[in-house]
Amino acid sequence: MSFQLPNSSLAWPRFFVTLQGWVPPTMEGLTAFNSEEEVLDGYQVLKITGKGSFGQVALAHHLESGTQVAVKMIATGGQNSRRFQQFCAEAEIMKGLHHPHIIKLLQLRHTAQRGYIFMEYAIKGDLRCYLIERGCLQDEEIRPIFYQTLSAVHYCHEQRIVHRDLKLENLLLDDNLNIKLTDFGLSCKLADGEHLKCLRGTLHYCAPEEFRAEAFNGYKADVWSLGVVLYTMVTKSLPFEGKDFVHLKETILSAYYRIPSYVNIELENLLDRLLTRNPEERPTVADIMGHQWLRVGHKAPETSEETENSCSVVDAMTWIDSNPLEGRVKQTDRFPGFWKNSNLLHSQIFF
Repeated sequence: MSFQLPNSSLAWPRFFVTLQGWVPPTMEGLTAFNSEEEVLDGYQVLKITGKGSFGQVALAHHLESGTQVAVKMIATGGQNSRRFQQFCAEAEIMKGLHHPHIIKLLQLRHTAQRGYIFMEYAIKGDLRCYLIERGCLQDEEIRPIFYQTLSAVHYCHEQRIVHRDLKLENLLLDDNLNIKLTDFGLSCKLADGEHLKCLRGTLHYCAPEEFRAEAFNGYKADVWSLGVVLYTMVTKSLPFEGKDFVHLKETILSAYYRIPSYVNIELENLLDRLLTRNPEERPTVADIMGHQWLRVGHKAPETSEETENSCSVVDAMTWIDSNPLEGRVKQTDRFPGFWKNSNLLHSQIFF
């Protein structure tokens, strides 16, 4: 069975609503330079690995050490611009994160018009491309990848940081196939008890409550996104799709998704918990890490262990083709009322 990259005509951008009353962060350790030539002095740029709305990511070679690094280059405008302050916010969050499964920040620089984040490089690329290359993964292969992802997100939540853009493209793999969580451009640090009030992230991964005009728990929204990640790893499909924003919103709010017949009962239960429509019923990341499906034949890694693995950033914004696959349908309320039908179809994203 052949795999193909998604059609760029199906691209969905990351989406966010501007916060009112937002206070720009302060930023220390950010070195100013007069030109990009000065910023990249000592580095040889090898290739562009990804492009987004406001910048690009390059693979670069540090000449003195011989190390390969990823350089995220962001068009920021002047230092008083909103985009520059968002760059500072991302950098400030990354400075405080030290975890074996989170991308390691190496250096911060900026010119009058661009910001530069130097990071470790992951040679295996992002998880979406890995799945396309490998095809279907067995549960034994998915478990450690997903557990490492949970470990990284749990660490962020312990620091009161909500990621807000958890997806396959932001989960990178080093040469030992260890996960590195990246792209904190939409992340925010919350005060105790603080809720969020705006829609951010990649729409297919957003939780139902994010589409409503009311405050919501950002940590629980991250958990929903993790459910979409796991579902896509297992089925090579998105659980919720739509031809446009309105249709996609309705699909996510309905909280119906289709389960292929090959998914075992423990994995189905885990997906059911992650993709619970009511955020108050949705578990925390710590709760999920103890789930029975994750404990089968898998030893949990030490989350405090520091590693020297590298990381790459691919700022993919494309979406996906579809083909049918037999399965059963669930509603994710976690109370009576869901329904199943073995003859219903769901779409695949890679075939």
